Amino acid sequence: MGGTMGRMQKVCRHICAGVRTSWPLIIWIGVNYGIFKTHYSKYKNAPEHYFLRAIIGRGLCISRATAAMLNLSCCILVLSMCRSLNLFLHYVLSLISRRALLFWIENAKTAHIICAGTVIVESVAHTIAHCINAVNFSIHYDKNHQSLNWAKYAEQPAWEMILTSVVGNTGLIMVCLLSMMSITSIKCIREKHYQLFWIVHHLYLPFLIVLLCHPLSGKLKEQKKNVNINCSGISNNISLQFRDLWNYQELLQNGTQCETEPVFVAMKSETWMWIVPPLFLIVFDRVFWILKRNSKKLSVMQVARLPGSVVHLVLQSPSKNFICRPGQYILLQCPMISSVEWHPFSVVSFCSSDHPSLSVLIRAKGDWTEELLSRVLVPFAQGTYASKLLNKTSCKPIIFLVDGPFRSPLEEVLNSSVAVCIAAGIGITPFIAILNYLLNSTLQNTPRRLHLLWLLQDAEQLLWCAKLLCDLHEKFWQANVPDKFFIQVHITRNYNAVKIQKAINDDCKLLVQRIWKGRPNWHEIFNELLDMYSGQTVNVYASGPKCLISEVGTWCNNMKEKGLSMRFFHEIF
Repeated sequence: MGGTMGRMQKVCRHICAGVRTSWPLIIWIGVNYGIFKTHYSKYKNAPEHYFLRAIIGRGLCISRATAAMLNLSCCILVLSMCRSLNLFLHYVLSLISRRALLFWIENAKTAHIICAGTVIVESVAHTIAHCINAVNFSIHYDKNHQSLNWAKYAEQPAWEMILTSVVGNTGLIMVCLLSMMSITSIKCIREKHYQLFWIVHHLYLPFLIVLLCHPLSGKLKEQKKNVNINCSGISNNISLQFRDLWNYQELLQNGTQCETEPVFVAMKSETWMWIVPPLFLIVFDRVFWILKRNSKKLSVMQVARLPGSVVHLVLQSPSKNFICRPGQYILLQCPMISSVEWHPFSVVSFCSSDHPSLSVLIRAKGDWTEELLSRVLVPFAQGTYASKLLNKTSCKPIIFLVDGPFRSPLEEVLNSSVAVCIAAGIGITPFIAILNYLLNSTLQNTPRRLHLLWLLQDAEQLLWCAKLLCDLHEKFWQANVPDKFFIQVHITRNYNAVKIQKAINDDCKLLVQRIWKGRPNWHEIFNELLDMYSGQTVNVYASGPKCLISEVGTWCNNMKEKGLSMRFFHEIF
C-alpha cells in the first residue's frame, strides 16, 4: 500500500513539474482549440452557409476553422521575429518580475519553433480540407445555384479547378515556400548549410504576401439575402446532420419551393486584419535595425588560433557607449564571407578603457565559421597573438558588423548565492565572460559559492581558458576564500595523462588535480550538492548541447523531489 502511494505521489510530482514548465504550451493549445471549435460550430450551424454545406459538407467547417487558426499563428509567428517588440517585452517583464524576464529569454526561441510547428500542422490540415472541397464541388455540382459552385461544370476535375484558380495557385505557392523553410530548418541541414537556411528563412515575406492574396478570389460564398426565409420546407435556423447535407435535394422533394431566389456573395476575408499590421511592423523593424547594424563596423585588433578548431578574436568596440554584461551575446556578420548571415557569439571579455574592445571565441562548425577559419586564420601558429599578421593573409582589412548585445539567462550567475555552472565544449564561453568579470572586479556582489564543471573531448581544449581558471583560483586563495570557487574538468574521449601534462604549463598545474577521466557521475555530484546546500537555493546553469541540457534538467527536478531548492537555467550551443 505504501509503495503504491509513493508511486502515485511521484507521478503527481512529475505531472505538476510538467505543468509548471509547459503551461505556455498548454495555453497555446487551448487557445487554438477554442478558435477551431468556435469557427467549426459557426460554419456547421449558421443558416447563411446552409447551401454551401450541402455541397462540401464537413470540408467547409474544417477549412474555415483551420484558416482562422492560421491567421492567429502567422500573426504571433511574425511578431515573435520583431526585435523592437521583444526589447519592449523585456522591459515590461523586467518591471514585473526578473524571473518572468528570464523565463521569456530562455524560452523565446522555443516559442518561435512551437508557433512555426503549429503553422505547418494547420497548413497541412487546411490544404487537405480544400483538396477534399475541390473534389466535392466537382461531384456535388449544384445546377440550381450555379454562382455557388467553385467548379465551372459538373464533374470538372479537381486538379483543374486548383491549377486554374487564384486560390489554388496561391495555395500551392505557399505550400512550396513553407516546405522549403521547414526542410532547411531541420537541425542537420541548418548546421551544415546555415547560409542556405538563413536565405530560405526570409521567404516568410513572400509567404505572407501570398497569404494576403490567397482568399481574395472569393471561391467560397455565403447566402446574403433571404437567409431566414423557410425555403423548401426546411428551416435554415436549424442545423442538419452531415449525412443529410449530401442529399439535401431529396429532403426538398416534399417541401415547397422558395419564392425568392437566394443571393450569394463571397465570404469576407479576415486575413488582412491579422497579417497586415504585423507585416508593416516587421518591415519597419528590419529596416531600422539594418540601418543601425551597418553603422556598427568593427575592425580586428588581435587574433589567435586555439586547439580544437577555435579562434579567439579581439574586436574594436563599436563605441565608447557600448556596454556588455557578463553572459550576454552579440550577433556578428563578416561581409567578406556573407552579407546576409548573422551568427551569435558570447562576449568572453569586454574592455571599456581608452581603447574599448571585446573578444569572442569562435569554433569552426558549419560553412560560415569554416570559411572564416580557412580565409583568415589557417596560416597562424596555435596560440599566437599577432595583429600584424592579419594584413598578410588578406588584401582587404577584415571588417565585422555587430548587433547587440542581447540578454541571456546565464547573466543571472552573478546574482546567485550559490551558482553551479555546467558547460560542454565551446559552451564554456558565457562562463568565461563571468570568470573574467570576477577576476577583474572586487568580491562584493558576487556568488558566495561558484562551482564550475566543464566537459571536454580533448585535453588541449583546456588551453581555451586554463590560465584564467588558475588566476581566478589564485585570487580567491589570496583573498582567504579558497572555498569560493570549485573547478571540476572531465575529459570524455581522448584522455591521455602525458598529453595533459604537456598541454598545461607550470603556472596551471593545479588543474591537473581537478581533471577526471570520462563523463561525470551525476548521481554523486548532485547528491553532494544536496548534502552541502540542503535548505538553501541553488541556481544551476547549463550551457552546451541539448542532450546535456536535458540530462542536467532531469537531475535538477530529481533534487527538487528530495527537498533541495534548485532553479535551472540553460543556453543551448
